[in-house]
Amino acid sequence: MMYLVLSISLSQAEEAKGYYNETEIQRNSQLFVEASKIAAPQFTQAESNIRGHAEVIQQMEQNLALLNDDLLTTWFTDQQRQMIGYRIQVSNHATMLTNDYDTEFTKAMYQAIENIPFEGSITVCEAQAIHAMMGTAPKCDGTSLSKEIASNMDNNTELRKAITEINAISWPTIDLQTSPQAPSAVTGTQYVVDLHAFSEVFLQERIAGHQQWLESQNDSLIEGLESGDTEAMQKAQANREAYLARLTADGTQLIEALNTYAVKRGKKHDMLNDFALCGNINELGGCKGTDKTQELIDLLKSDRYWAKVQSKSGL
Repeated sequence: MMYLVLSISLSQAEEAKGYYNETEIQRNSQLFVEASKIAAPQFTQAESNIRGHAEVIQQMEQNLALLNDDLLTTWFTDQQRQMIGYRIQVSNHATMLTNDYDTEFTKAMYQAIENIPFEGSITVCEAQAIHAMMGTAPKCDGTSLSKEIASNMDNNTELRKAITEINAISWPTIDLQTSPQAPSAVTGTQYVVDLHAFSEVFLQERIAGHQQWLESQNDSLIEGLESGDTEAMQKAQANREAYLARLTADGTQLIEALNTYAVKRGKKHDMLNDFALCGNINELGGCKGTDKTQELIDLLKSDRYWAKVQSKSGL
Protein backbone atom coordinates (compact mmCIF):
# COMPACT_ATOMS: atom_id res chain seq x y z
CA MET A 1 0.00 0.00 0.00
CA MET A 2 2.68 2.45 0.96
CA TYR A 3 6.36 3.06 1.21
CA LEU A 4 7.00 4.04 4.80
CA VAL A 5 9.62 6.04 6.65
CA LEU A 6 11.31 3.72 9.13
CA SER A 7 10.42 5.81 12.12
CA ILE A 8 8.53 8.94 13.11
CA SER A 9 9.23 10.56 16.42
CA LEU A 10 6.39 12.40 18.12
CA SER A 11 8.10 12.98 21.40
CA GLN A 12 11.51 12.91 22.92
CA ALA A 13 10.16 10.92 25.88
CA GLU A 14 11.56 7.40 26.10
CA GLU A 15 9.16 5.95 28.63
CA ALA A 16 6.70 4.72 25.95
CA LYS A 17 7.14 2.96 22.63
CA GLY A 18 4.55 2.60 19.90
CA TYR A 19 4.75 0.87 16.55
CA TYR A 20 2.73 0.25 13.41
CA ASN A 21 2.81 -2.25 10.55
CA GLU A 22 1.51 -1.44 7.08
CA THR A 23 -0.03 -4.89 6.58
CA GLU A 24 -1.97 -4.55 9.80
CA ILE A 25 -3.11 -1.07 8.80
CA GLN A 26 -4.39 -2.46 5.52
CA ARG A 27 -6.30 -5.24 7.27
CA ASN A 28 -7.93 -2.85 9.71
CA SER A 29 -8.72 -0.04 7.29
CA GLN A 30 -12.27 -0.41 6.04
CA LEU A 31 -11.55 2.10 3.29
CA PHE A 32 -8.59 0.04 2.06
CA VAL A 33 -10.70 -3.14 2.13
CA GLU A 34 -13.48 -1.43 0.17
CA ALA A 35 -10.99 -0.17 -2.44
CA SER A 36 -9.56 -3.68 -2.80
CA LYS A 37 -13.03 -5.17 -3.30
CA ILE A 38 -13.57 -2.79 -6.21
CA ALA A 39 -10.16 -2.92 -7.86
CA ALA A 40 -9.26 -6.59 -7.36
CA PRO A 41 -12.17 -8.11 -9.38
CA GLN A 42 -11.57 -5.64 -12.21
CA PHE A 43 -7.89 -6.51 -12.33
CA THR A 44 -8.70 -10.24 -12.18
CA GLN A 45 -11.09 -9.86 -15.12
CA ALA A 46 -8.51 -7.93 -17.12
CA GLU A 47 -5.90 -10.63 -16.42
CA SER A 48 -8.39 -13.28 -17.55
CA ASN A 49 -8.99 -11.35 -20.77
CA ILE A 50 -5.26 -11.13 -21.42
CA ARG A 51 -4.77 -14.87 -20.83
CA GLY A 52 -7.62 -15.55 -23.25
CA HIS A 53 -6.04 -13.26 -25.84
CA ALA A 54 -2.70 -15.05 -25.45
CA GLU A 55 -4.42 -18.36 -26.21
CA VAL A 56 -6.17 -16.86 -29.23
CA ILE A 57 -2.89 -15.46 -30.56
CA GLN A 58 -1.09 -18.78 -30.04
CA GLN A 59 -3.78 -20.76 -31.86
CA MET A 60 -4.06 -18.26 -34.70
CA GLU A 61 -0.30 -18.04 -35.24
CA GLN A 62 -0.19 -21.81 -35.50
CA ASN A 63 -3.11 -21.91 -37.95
CA LEU A 64 -1.69 -19.10 -40.05
CA ALA A 65 1.68 -20.83 -40.29
CA LEU A 66 0.04 -24.10 -41.34
CA LEU A 67 -2.13 -22.47 -44.00
CA ASN A 68 0.19 -19.67 -45.14
CA ASP A 69 -2.96 -17.69 -45.92
CA ASP A 70 -2.06 -14.05 -46.67
CA LEU A 71 -5.63 -12.74 -46.54
CA LEU A 72 -6.35 -14.29 -43.17
CA THR A 73 -2.97 -13.13 -41.88
CA THR A 74 -3.73 -9.54 -42.88
CA TRP A 75 -7.14 -9.66 -41.18
CA PHE A 76 -5.79 -11.19 -37.98
CA THR A 77 -2.86 -8.77 -37.73
CA ASP A 78 -5.30 -5.99 -36.90
CA GLN A 79 -7.00 -8.12 -34.22
CA GLN A 80 -3.64 -9.03 -32.74
CA ARG A 81 -2.64 -5.37 -32.65
CA GLN A 82 -5.77 -4.60 -30.63
CA MET A 83 -5.09 -7.41 -28.16
CA ILE A 84 -1.48 -6.34 -27.62
CA GLY A 85 -2.62 -2.73 -27.24
CA TYR A 86 -5.20 -3.79 -24.65
CA ARG A 87 -2.52 -5.62 -22.65
CA ILE A 88 -0.35 -2.49 -22.62
CA GLN A 89 -3.30 -0.32 -21.59
CA VAL A 90 -4.19 -2.66 -18.72
CA SER A 91 -0.59 -2.66 -17.50
CA ASN A 92 -0.45 1.14 -17.61
CA HIS A 93 -3.82 1.43 -15.87
CA ALA A 94 -2.81 -0.96 -13.08
CA THR A 95 0.43 0.97 -12.55
CA MET A 96 -1.46 4.25 -12.43
CA LEU A 97 -3.95 2.91 -9.87
CA THR A 98 -1.15 1.49 -7.71
CA ASN A 99 0.70 4.80 -7.74
CA ASP A 100 -2.45 6.78 -6.98
CA TYR A 101 -3.45 4.46 -4.12
CA ASP A 102 0.10 4.63 -2.72
CA THR A 103 0.12 8.41 -2.85
CA GLU A 104 -3.25 8.92 -1.18
CA PHE A 105 -2.98 6.22 1.48
CA THR A 106 0.59 7.16 2.39
CA LYS A 107 -0.33 10.84 2.79
CA ALA A 108 -3.33 9.91 4.94
CA MET A 109 -1.21 7.55 7.04
CA TYR A 110 1.31 10.26 7.87
CA GLN A 111 -1.54 12.56 8.87
CA ALA A 112 -3.06 9.82 11.04
CA ILE A 113 0.25 9.17 12.83
CA GLU A 114 0.66 12.86 13.57
CA ASN A 115 -2.81 13.02 15.11
CA ILE A 116 -2.51 9.99 17.39
CA PRO A 117 -2.45 11.06 21.06
CA PHE A 118 0.52 8.92 21.99
CA GLU A 119 3.29 10.13 24.28
CA GLY A 120 6.42 8.43 23.08
CA SER A 121 8.20 7.23 19.95
CA ILE A 122 6.44 5.54 17.05
CA THR A 123 8.37 3.21 14.77
CA VAL A 124 7.48 0.93 11.91
CA CYS A 125 7.39 -2.76 12.82
CA GLU A 126 8.71 -4.82 9.91
CA ALA A 127 7.06 -8.22 9.47
CA GLN A 128 9.37 -11.20 9.19
CA ALA A 129 8.96 -13.70 6.34
CA ILE A 130 7.42 -16.31 8.65
CA HIS A 131 4.73 -13.86 9.73
CA ALA A 132 3.84 -13.08 6.11
CA MET A 133 3.57 -16.79 5.25
CA MET A 134 1.40 -17.56 8.28
CA GLY A 135 -0.69 -14.41 8.01
CA THR A 136 0.09 -13.41 11.60
CA ALA A 137 0.90 -10.00 13.00
CA PRO A 138 4.56 -9.17 13.61
CA LYS A 139 5.74 -8.88 17.20
CA CYS A 140 7.62 -5.73 18.19
CA ASP A 141 8.38 -3.98 21.47
CA GLY A 142 5.79 -1.50 22.62
CA THR A 143 2.13 -0.79 21.84
CA SER A 144 0.65 -1.54 18.43
CA LEU A 145 -0.99 1.56 16.97
CA SER A 146 -1.98 0.03 13.62
CA LYS A 147 -5.71 -0.15 14.42
CA GLU A 148 -5.82 3.43 15.65
CA ILE A 149 -4.00 4.64 12.55
CA ALA A 150 -6.37 2.68 10.30
CA SER A 151 -9.42 4.11 12.09
CA ASN A 152 -8.06 7.62 11.76
CA MET A 153 -7.49 7.08 8.04
CA ASP A 154 -11.04 5.78 7.58
CA ASN A 155 -12.35 9.02 9.06
CA ASN A 156 -10.29 11.13 6.67
CA THR A 157 -12.86 12.68 4.32
CA GLU A 158 -10.19 13.84 1.87
CA LEU A 159 -8.85 10.30 1.58
CA ARG A 160 -12.32 8.86 1.06
CA LYS A 161 -13.03 11.39 -1.69
CA ALA A 162 -9.71 10.66 -3.43
CA ILE A 163 -10.20 6.88 -3.29
CA THR A 164 -13.76 7.23 -4.62
CA GLU A 165 -12.42 9.21 -7.58
CA ILE A 166 -9.68 6.65 -8.25
CA ASN A 167 -12.15 3.75 -8.09
CA ALA A 168 -14.39 5.52 -10.59
CA ILE A 169 -11.73 5.54 -13.31
CA SER A 170 -12.81 3.09 -16.02
CA TRP A 171 -10.60 0.14 -16.88
CA PRO A 172 -9.54 -0.33 -20.52
CA THR A 173 -11.92 -2.26 -22.74
CA ILE A 174 -11.49 -4.07 -26.03
CA ASP A 175 -13.93 -4.69 -28.85
CA LEU A 176 -12.51 -7.39 -31.10
CA GLN A 177 -13.97 -7.82 -34.56
CA THR A 178 -15.46 -11.29 -34.74
CA SER A 179 -16.63 -12.21 -38.20
CA PRO A 180 -16.59 -15.34 -40.37
CA GLN A 181 -13.61 -15.40 -42.73
CA ALA A 182 -13.05 -17.20 -46.01
CA PRO A 183 -11.62 -20.70 -45.46
CA SER A 184 -8.55 -22.07 -47.25
CA ALA A 185 -9.74 -24.42 -49.99
CA VAL A 186 -8.61 -28.03 -50.14
CA THR A 187 -11.08 -29.30 -52.75
CA GLY A 188 -13.60 -26.46 -52.50
CA THR A 189 -15.22 -24.15 -49.93
CA GLN A 190 -18.78 -25.40 -49.36
CA TYR A 191 -17.85 -27.39 -46.28
CA VAL A 192 -15.38 -26.21 -43.67
CA VAL A 193 -13.20 -28.00 -41.13
CA ASP A 194 -11.87 -26.27 -38.00
CA LEU A 195 -8.10 -26.45 -38.48
CA HIS A 196 -7.28 -26.12 -34.79
CA ALA A 197 -9.61 -28.96 -33.80
CA PHE A 198 -8.30 -31.06 -36.69
CA SER A 199 -4.68 -30.39 -35.70
CA GLU A 200 -5.36 -31.39 -32.10
CA VAL A 201 -6.29 -34.86 -33.36
CA PHE A 202 -3.93 -35.49 -36.27
CA LEU A 203 -0.97 -33.12 -35.86
CA GLN A 204 -0.59 -32.82 -32.10
CA GLU A 205 2.60 -34.88 -31.79
CA ARG A 206 4.11 -33.28 -34.87
CA ILE A 207 3.50 -29.75 -33.61
CA ALA A 208 4.65 -30.65 -30.09
CA GLY A 209 7.90 -31.89 -31.62
CA HIS A 210 8.44 -28.56 -33.36
CA GLN A 211 7.72 -26.69 -30.12
CA GLN A 212 10.25 -28.83 -28.24
CA TRP A 213 12.78 -28.12 -30.95
CA LEU A 214 12.19 -24.37 -30.57
CA GLU A 215 12.57 -24.55 -26.80
CA SER A 216 15.81 -26.50 -27.11
CA GLN A 217 17.19 -23.92 -29.55
CA ASN A 218 16.34 -21.08 -27.17
CA ASP A 219 17.53 -22.70 -23.94
CA SER A 220 21.03 -21.26 -24.29
CA LEU A 221 19.62 -17.81 -25.08
CA ILE A 222 17.54 -17.30 -21.95
CA GLU A 223 20.14 -15.31 -20.03
CA GLY A 224 20.82 -13.08 -23.02
CA LEU A 225 17.11 -12.54 -23.67
CA GLU A 226 16.49 -11.57 -20.05
CA SER A 227 19.31 -9.02 -20.21
CA GLY A 228 18.11 -7.62 -23.55
CA ASP A 229 21.14 -8.81 -25.53
CA THR A 230 20.64 -7.89 -29.19
CA GLU A 231 22.39 -10.96 -30.58
CA ALA A 232 20.34 -13.29 -28.39
CA MET A 233 17.11 -11.62 -29.52
CA GLN A 234 18.11 -11.94 -33.17
CA LYS A 235 18.89 -15.63 -32.74
CA ALA A 236 15.59 -16.20 -30.95
CA GLN A 237 13.73 -14.48 -33.78
CA ALA A 238 15.54 -16.62 -36.35
CA ASN A 239 14.62 -19.74 -34.36
CA ARG A 240 10.99 -18.66 -34.26
CA GLU A 241 10.94 -18.06 -38.02
CA ALA A 242 12.44 -21.52 -38.54
CA TYR A 243 9.74 -22.99 -36.29
CA LEU A 244 6.98 -21.29 -38.27
CA ALA A 245 8.58 -22.46 -41.52
CA ARG A 246 8.38 -26.03 -40.24
CA LEU A 247 4.67 -25.56 -39.59
CA THR A 248 4.16 -24.13 -43.07
CA ALA A 249 5.89 -27.16 -44.59
CA ASP A 250 3.61 -29.42 -42.56
CA GLY A 251 0.57 -27.47 -43.76
CA THR A 252 1.59 -27.96 -47.38
CA GLN A 253 2.00 -31.70 -46.79
CA LEU A 254 -1.33 -31.85 -44.98
CA ILE A 255 -3.26 -30.30 -47.86
CA GLU A 256 -1.54 -32.62 -50.32
CA ALA A 257 -2.44 -35.61 -48.15
CA LEU A 258 -6.06 -34.50 -47.86
CA ASN A 259 -6.27 -34.07 -51.62
CA THR A 260 -4.87 -37.56 -52.13
CA TYR A 261 -7.41 -38.95 -49.70
CA ALA A 262 -10.27 -37.04 -51.33
CA VAL A 263 -9.43 -38.46 -54.76
CA LYS A 264 -9.68 -41.98 -53.36
CA ARG A 265 -12.70 -41.57 -51.09
CA GLY A 266 -14.60 -38.73 -52.76
CA LYS A 267 -17.03 -41.05 -54.52
CA LYS A 268 -18.24 -42.46 -51.20
CA HIS A 269 -18.17 -39.20 -49.22
CA ASP A 270 -19.46 -36.19 -51.13
CA MET A 271 -18.14 -33.62 -48.64
CA LEU A 272 -14.58 -34.56 -49.62
CA ASN A 273 -15.16 -33.06 -53.05
CA ASP A 274 -15.88 -29.56 -51.77
CA PHE A 275 -14.24 -28.81 -48.41
CA ALA A 276 -11.80 -26.31 -46.94
CA LEU A 277 -9.75 -25.76 -43.78
CA CYS A 278 -10.82 -22.93 -41.48
CA GLY A 279 -7.89 -21.09 -39.94
CA ASN A 280 -9.99 -18.50 -38.12
CA ILE A 281 -10.80 -19.90 -34.69
CA ASN A 282 -14.37 -19.87 -33.38
CA GLU A 283 -13.62 -17.14 -30.81
CA LEU A 284 -13.02 -14.76 -33.73
CA GLY A 285 -15.98 -15.88 -35.81
CA GLY A 286 -14.81 -19.03 -37.58
CA CYS A 287 -15.35 -19.35 -41.33
CA LYS A 288 -18.06 -19.14 -43.93
CA GLY A 289 -19.52 -22.48 -44.97
CA THR A 290 -21.14 -25.58 -43.47
CA ASP A 291 -19.11 -27.05 -40.64
CA LYS A 292 -18.03 -30.65 -41.14
CA THR A 293 -15.20 -30.78 -38.61
CA GLN A 294 -16.33 -33.69 -36.47
CA GLU A 295 -17.64 -35.62 -39.45
CA LEU A 296 -14.24 -35.49 -41.19
CA ILE A 297 -12.34 -36.29 -37.99
CA ASP A 298 -14.51 -39.33 -37.34
CA LEU A 299 -14.13 -40.49 -40.94
CA LEU A 300 -10.35 -40.21 -40.97
CA LYS A 301 -9.93 -41.84 -37.56
CA SER A 302 -11.90 -44.86 -38.72
CA ASP A 303 -10.19 -45.25 -42.11
CA ARG A 304 -6.90 -47.13 -42.34
CA TYR A 305 -6.31 -45.58 -45.74
CA TRP A 306 -5.98 -42.14 -44.15
CA ALA A 307 -3.43 -43.49 -41.67
CA LYS A 308 -1.47 -44.80 -44.64
CA VAL A 309 -1.73 -41.50 -46.52
CA GLN A 310 -0.70 -39.48 -43.47
CA SER A 311 2.25 -41.74 -42.76
CA LYS A 312 3.41 -41.58 -46.36
CA SER A 313 3.22 -37.79 -46.30
CA GLY A 314 5.67 -37.70 -43.40
CA LEU A 315 3.24 -36.07 -40.99
